[in-house]
Amino acid sequence: MLDQSEHYMIKVTISNYEVIISPITYTKHLNWADAVLYCNFVEIDGLNDWYMPSRAELNVLCLNNDFFQHHRGIYWSQSEEYRSYPDDYNMAWVQSFPDGYQRLSYKDFDYWVRPIRKLIL
Repeated sequence: MLDQSEHYMIKVTISNYEVIISPITYTKHLNWADAVLYCNFVEIDGLNDWYMPSRAELNVLCLNNDFFQHHRGIYWSQSEEYRSYPDDYNMAWVQSFPDGYQRLSYKDFDYWVRPIRKLIL
């Protein structure tokens, strides 16, 4: 369920915890490694404990897409997958908003990223 926080961020309940969605989408597409760095080092409203959401967290955000309905595009998740056939390569999961489609992508492709913060209930 989406709730407005006291700021301009959005809270979403996921299982036994809540996440706060960053009010900021990075203004350009990033490859996966740069997206991870951005999420790990960004400071928003004096807070620096942001991280890139997992595949499962992105899916919940998409199902509660009131916030993301105006933020269309493909977003990185932190969920990685290694494939050894036919070639060795590392991939990560991405989520398309608002249609909910998830797929694996090469990490050197560029997509949007939106950090989140975890709040334990």
